[in-house]
Amino acid sequence: MLFWFITVTFIVFDVLFVFLSGGFYLTPLTYLGGVFYSVDMLPELWQKISLANPILYIVNSFRYGLIGVTDIDITVALTMIISFIVALIIFSLYLCFIFLILSLFLFD
Repeated sequence: MLFWFITVTFIVFDVLFVFLSGGFYLTPLTYLGGVFYSVDMLPELWQKISLANPILYIVNSFRYGLIGVTDIDITVALTMIISFIVALIIFSLYLCFIFLILSLFLFD
């Protein structure tokens, strides 16, 4: 039974990784993250949308570490990075729990 759980988990996470890490989500996040320009150059609507982008905070923290300049306060950036990490850990634990429950019912 553990074998089936591990197999299903790897297959599902591989499919999710290919779908989510491909150009479908990563490319727009990169372009709206201020990698190639300052976020202040965006229209106000896109500036507000960019605030929900974790790449914005990562890029600004990296920029602050290299040259000491940032668009966003470094404490806000680090707080948001930690918040995104905690949220993703909670979400991944939830997915593992769901897969465990499904594997108990499907492969029993």
